[in-house]
Amino acid sequence: MRTKSATTRVMAALVMAIAGVAGLAANASAQCVVSESGSGTQCFALLAGQTINTGAVCVKVEEGVLKVTYTTTGGWELTEAHLWIGNQITDLPQTKTGNPIPGKFPFNSGDITGLTSYTFALPVSNPLV
Repeated sequence: MRTKSATTRVMAALVMAIAGVAGLAANASAQCVVSESGSGTQCFALLAGQTINTGAVCVKVEEGVLKVTYTTTGGWELTEAHLWIGNQITDLPQTKTGNPIPGKFPFNSGDITGLTSYTFALPVSNPLV
């Protein structure tokens, strides 16, 4: 099977806004990620090229640490991952036409070519979380 390479310049900002985890530092003891299963983990589709489902992005808070995990499926591999967290989607680094600019997101994996999973682990006390 030929391995596909996907640059995970995913709109993680949208994931974070939906998951409601922005502003954790202000209320770290509250349940910040709500899930139907009660697991405290919420997952969203990881998309390449805006429409190709290549895996999942899962968000959870565990022992005061916000964990955002990118996992690929179907032979896809990661090359890099970018993450932005905020209260307002309008604060997301974006072009004048509203397209995200992942290179300006504050969290960056660096070169992770070949990996199929990558986790950002950020203390909720981090002022950017």
